[in-house]
Amino acid sequence: MKKILVNKKFSFFIMSAFLVISTQVLFSETEKPIATVLDFTVSQVSEQEAAILVDYFSGHLVASNKFRVIDRTQRQTILSELKFSYDGCTDESCQLEIGKLLAARFIFIGSLGKLGSRYILNMSLVEVETGETLKSVSDKYSSLDYLVDDTGRIISIFTEREQPAGPEPPASARETSKPEVSTAPAASTPKIIPAPKPPSINLPIFLDFGMLAGGPLEFDLIDGVCLGAYFGGLFPIIEIFYVGASLSILFSLEDFDRGTVFFGGSVCLGDPSELALGIGIEVSPAVQFTGSVILGGTITAYIGGFDIRVFYGEDFVAGPVLTIGVGGHF
Repeated sequence: MKKILVNKKFSFFIMSAFLVISTQVLFSETEKPIATVLDFTVSQVSEQEAAILVDYFSGHLVASNKFRVIDRTQRQTILSELKFSYDGCTDESCQLEIGKLLAARFIFIGSLGKLGSRYILNMSLVEVETGETLKSVSDKYSSLDYLVDDTGRIISIFTEREQPAGPEPPASARETSKPEVSTAPAASTPKIIPAPKPPSINLPIFLDFGMLAGGPLEFDLIDGVCLGAYFGGLFPIIEIFYVGASLSILFSLEDFDRGTVFFGGSVCLGDPSELALGIGIEVSPAVQFTGSVILGGTITAYIGGFDIRVFYGEDFVAGPVLTIGVGGHF
């Protein structure tokens, strides 16, 4: 009979312990304060980017397991059902009113803007009932990418110690705890993240070559068509601006011993490997061709690795000279 009584006492002890533990777990979940991240006030940052950032901060708050979080979508649904317009709600009294409508104990408010080449984030944790700012963070970043990567650290500043639960502490306790929060190094010292160095740009040098056909348009001294070739290079100054140098050789088919060499220079706008236009000047002493100087200009179209070159010059003895060239560059 005594053994049976002991077992009953032991069973009662186990059930009591189970009820106590279950009650503690239940109350620990319900005692988490409700919080929400309100939309940031933005300047030179799109509303869409700011909304995504608010969602990202809310996700980190949920992961911290310190709050019951009302996310942006839930907040909009609740306020819509309450016929409350969120548009233009940027002052503190309006933001606190939203917190009360959501039955939230804490709200996260902030601003995000661009000043010069820096993105500046100001974010605060505010107690809804008292309107007191409990913690704040002010940081600047060289890009939004760095800000996104830093959201976990920012949330850890706000959640590094649990928010008080149960009855509110007296005003004197809040006065003593406030300086401790406001003088925290993480909140008072802005974090400057250097911008990444831009990648170096290696611009190519193009070699230009092709065949020529043409010759004097007036055949007083030389009859027939002339053939030849041209060679040169294109050297980059900036990404879409090149300077070129060329050497052209032209021979007469009627008298192959007679010919001339042209020296030229040019400028080119565009990307020669895709689409560009070159304009240049060529000159030839022409002592073996017509016995005079030939001076003229070239226009070259560079299209996807191929080029078409047209030269028109003036021979002071034999008259005008015209050649057309077709070639390529690499």
